[in-house]
Amino acid sequence: MTLIQRLADFLFYKRITTIEGLEHLPKDGAFIVAPNHVSYIEPALVSTLVFHVTRRQPYSLAKDSVWRAYKKLGLADSMGLVRVDPENKAACIDELARLLHEG
Repeated sequence: MTLIQRLADFLFYKRITTIEGLEHLPKDGAFIVAPNHVSYIEPALVSTLVFHVTRRQPYSLAKDSVWRAYKKLGLADSMGLVRVDPENKAACIDELARLLHEG
């Protein structure tokens, strides 16, 4: 579990009393969760929830500026961030396909 996931776990996960739909997440095999979020905390929350249910490292798309900020902090890889490079969007799709293939 990453530092950000631990922080989200401490601040939020144990305080949430009702979460609907977690039973639909597969225990094994690759899958995609595509939440629609309106703030910057939601990706960390979704990542924490997915980790708790599946015990697997979730991966998230991150726009280039966000990815670079976390990379400078040394957190991009441990958080499972996949960079969306506006100059090479195909690379992002290739990386996602590789991660899905690996399961």
